Amino acid sequence: MELQPVIRHHNEITVIGYSIVIRTEEGPEKCPEFWNEQYAQRFARLFQTMKPETPEERAVWDNKIGQYAVCRCLESEGQDGFEYMICGEYQGGAVPEGMKLLTLPESDWMKFRCKGALPKSLQDLYDAAYGWLNDHPEYQGAGIDIESYTPGNPAAPDYECALIILVKKAGDHSG
Repeated sequence: MELQPVIRHHNEITVIGYSIVIRTEEGPEKCPEFWNEQYAQRFARLFQTMKPETPEERAVWDNKIGQYAVCRCLESEGQDGFEYMICGEYQGGAVPEGMKLLTLPESDWMKFRCKGALPKSLQDLYDAAYGWLNDHPEYQGAGIDIESYTPGNPAAPDYECALIILVKKAGDHSG
């Protein structure tokens, strides 16, 4: 896998969605399971009809929940694992029961792209991206990753998505 990361500075962003806490070693299994559960329970009918009928479906539709997933490391909070959140950019309005808001800080973000069927292509990208970071000690992951999904069939061999990692330059202790 050839990696060509792009670094960009982004302003603070608030996302809305559904979250779960997952132990690190269970991530490759539990993240796809969480997607499957949430799709079946919350997205399937809406994406078939394209007509939101409940406040929850309106929030999913208006905020494009499912466009992203955020992984937030919980070690600094004394927990084992990470929070995994299927989300979209918050556009304002009601936050239905079962959903939450999360504000991501203004920061530099490093974006890695991949092509291939999910979840394997994205799981391989995680390994490659963090391997790249290990080989480039001038950058450090800062405990938050965003999985960015494009429209299309995620099971297709040519499906494209991205991993965006919050980074700081080595020696930067802010944030």
